[in-house]
Amino acid sequence: MKQLAITLCIAVAIHTHLTAQSCIPMPGLPDSVIFFPSPYQEGIPGSGIQDTACVGVPFETILHLNVPSQVESQFGTFPVNSIDMPTQGAFLNLPASLNYACNPPNCIFKKDSTGCIVLFGTPQPGEEAVYDLNINVTIRSVIDLPYTFPDNFLVPGNYDLHVKPAGNPNCQSTSATEPANTKISVFNRPNPFSDYTEFVVNIQHSGQFRLTLTDVFGRQFHQQSVDLQAGENIIPFQKGALPAGCHLFMLENKSVSVGGRIVILNQ
Repeated sequence: MKQLAITLCIAVAIHTHLTAQSCIPMPGLPDSVIFFPSPYQEGIPGSGIQDTACVGVPFETILHLNVPSQVESQFGTFPVNSIDMPTQGAFLNLPASLNYACNPPNCIFKKDSTGCIVLFGTPQPGEEAVYDLNINVTIRSVIDLPYTFPDNFLVPGNYDLHVKPAGNPNCQSTSATEPANTKISVFNRPNPFSDYTEFVVNIQHSGQFRLTLTDVFGRQFHQQSVDLQAGENIIPFQKGALPAGCHLFMLENKSVSVGGRIVILNQ
């Protein structure tokens, strides 16, 4: 049974350099997730919008949906025919320079299907701020249910979009790379993968780190210690018995942490 914990998915793990107004739905989201990740909440790894926009720099981030055939709410279980949003104006408090587009293009996400939304644009001078985004949708069921996410009951938290001044070092995806002053970056290849991947770590100073993998709810299923040398390091990883879906990783020691997402495909 899927819970109506409707959240946004920023698909950094399978993010590709697509043209604006285009996105490809993420495969392998858990059945219990409709949108991922959840709005930002302290203590929940990977929650919130993790991409930062910069004035004068083209920006793009992708949100993914996994629509169930029924949901549970405080009023009981009810069927879902689709989750709909208007093709314009669904995002509240979005900077004027940004827009969005859906796949499917009509922004009607039918039950038992996946879809995605791409936010894109080039922030302009004067838009530097933190934007608390909300999304107006209609849940098509026995009756139509207008709803705004996040909320205080079904989807608590905040979707804060940061727009920084031109040249800010944080104007990049932070899901797999820490700001420049930490001198460490990590990504995995291939991603998505079915059986084997490797984490590629570039670091300025040698040290011992801990690599942790969790599911989207923060439940840990793998941890190992790794000794990293200055320069490029390769950490091999076998899927083993891990389930298909979207998972989180974190590489950390006492002074720095960096993380991202992996997507395991069904074989």
